[in-house]
Amino acid sequence: MEGKKKIQAGKAYESLSDKEREQIVGFTEEQHNEMRARYGKRLKMLTVQVDEDERYDFLLVRPTKDTILAMASVRDDLNAANELLLNTCVVAGDRSALEDSAVYTSVLGAVAELIKGQAAFISKA
Repeated sequence: MEGKKKIQAGKAYESLSDKEREQIVGFTEEQHNEMRARYGKRLKMLTVQVDEDERYDFLLVRPTKDTILAMASVRDDLNAANELLLNTCVVAGDRSALEDSAVYTSVLGAVAELIKGQAAFISKA
């Protein structure tokens, strides 16, 4: 049985070769440049490889505090909360691909990883 699939760190868009960039499905280099200018370090690229010949690429942004607070207003409606996250965090990519459960859950999992944040340290003051 195959182990649980985890989100893996990939190469930064800027470090991809021309050949690797040609394989991207879902957004153009111009869209990436526009989103990079708009979101800066909050912008992340996600590749969902469904099979050997089916791939989807998305540009995601970490949710803002306002998005997290807005989720509280729909906390009893999981579908509404997920849609809120997808609508605010997925800034480029083939949105119709989100109808595929494998893509949908992969994108939501990646957004959840963005929300978790990174390391935080607390010590005596």
